[in-house]
Amino acid sequence: MHPPSPALIDFIGGHHDITIAVDRRTTILAASPAATAAWPSFHAGQNIARTVFLDPELDGIVEDLPDAIAQTVSLLREGLAAGDPDATDITFLGELMSRSSVFARLWAAPEPLRETGTLQTVEADSSWTHYRYVLSAWATEPGVRILTWKPTPP
Repeated sequence: MHPPSPALIDFIGGHHDITIAVDRRTTILAASPAATAAWPSFHAGQNIARTVFLDPELDGIVEDLPDAIAQTVSLLREGLAAGDPDATDITFLGELMSRSSVFARLWAAPEPLRETGTLQTVEADSSWTHYRYVLSAWATEPGVRILTWKPTPP
């Protein structure tokens, strides 16, 4: 994927909400300041699927967020389906499937991608924060999707 346009970077950077732009492989192209403040792994260049399924610090947490992880797989599936798979796509999927049984199980049982949904995350003080997310396309750059999360009452 090519680098994000200045317009996309400006659009994401101007958001006060937790907002990221991802490419078809779920690599973050741009992240709002709120996104990197809330979730430090949300920065340009970071791959969401790799973080969710392969980061040893997230072991155990992933199973507590079944809807969020299923939607991560659906986001990746939709992104890869939008173009012809190349060697990088195949290698990437092989890496995820061979290193994460959770990913392999979810990839084998497709779930539809939803444009809106909720997410609950546990904070450092063990409290839960509830978010509502919205997924949209960036019309001028095919394959780029925008995800925005807003805190909501439980």
